[in-house]
Amino acid sequence: MRNHDPQTMEDGFHTLLPKVDEVLDDLIAALDDPINSIIADVLVELIGDSKRPQALPVLIENLYSENRGRREWAMLGLLHWNTKESRQALRDARHFEFPSPVMTAEFQELIERAIGPEQTWEKRNKRYR
Repeated sequence: MRNHDPQTMEDGFHTLLPKVDEVLDDLIAALDDPINSIIADVLVELIGDSKRPQALPVLIENLYSENRGRREWAMLGLLHWNTKESRQALRDARHFEFPSPVMTAEFQELIERAIGPEQTWEKRNKRYR
């Protein structure tokens, strides 16, 4: 996966995809390695295909990344999970603010496209948190 040749990276991705749960711990560790910053989006995409509980906090953390690709793959991974926790993480992200107003607006638009506009019941529940 560290190879910069696009076809080699694609082949590596498809080799890992069927056994993502087996190699999840290695993928998470690789995500923390600064050498892998170029392929971080691919790692987050793979992690999003896992169903092991260790993947959920990694996806949530990357949902707030300043890197747009990582955010998008984390969001897609959370949508793929489709659990109460993953849906709540996406709803909570709706109100996150980045240092840049432009990034915040893009992020909120991305979230709204993914899960729809904020519902009345969400607004009511927000008051009780």
